Amino acid sequence: MKSISSFMLIGMLFAISGVNTSDVINKCSDLAVHCKTLSQVKFTVFSCTCTIWTLSGKGDCYKGCMADHHDPGLDVPRFCKDNCDNFRQRLPRGCGSIPQECHQD
Repeated sequence: MKSISSFMLIGMLFAISGVNTSDVINKCSDLAVHCKTLSQVKFTVFSCTCTIWTLSGKGDCYKGCMADHHDPGLDVPRFCKDNCDNFRQRLPRGCGSIPQECHQD
């Protein structure tokens, strides 16, 4: 059973990082490799991405996301608007903290 869940985690990380050429999402996916459950992986990528984009945008997730994406094949403004709106809906009190279990030993 453990090998199946590990396989699922790896597959999800490849899917997330393959969607776009975001350095931030790639770094957050690398961090999520250390998580033990799928829900921790999802929350870690979500929280990490939200935090970095908000910090790099000086408090504005959208500006941070726009600066992170340079893929001409992606509708970047829409992608950033949709993702930052999603962060605000799911995390109305801020980006949240990465679960302790996901930190590297």
